Amino acid sequence: MSALKEFDYRIGNALVNLSARTVRRNGEALRLRPKSFELLVFLLRRRGSIATKDEILREIWPGVAVTENSLVKCVREL
Repeated sequence: MSALKEFDYRIGNALVNLSARTVRRNGEALRLRPKSFELLVFLLRRRGSIATKDEILREIWPGVAVTENSLVKCVREL
């Protein structure tokens, strides 16, 4: 993964622009649900470190009671 000037991150063939909240792969725009994009940003910012499931749930769904299935759906989408 490398940082780029016009995009914030490159992951393989994907370009992630944090300010525009977009992901493009091979030039094609990908549609991510808002929580999936938030999870992607969380993981990018925490790259190189381990995050527990509870940390992720607290960060992505603060103050909201959600099931693990919500996290599983976001991971599957990513």
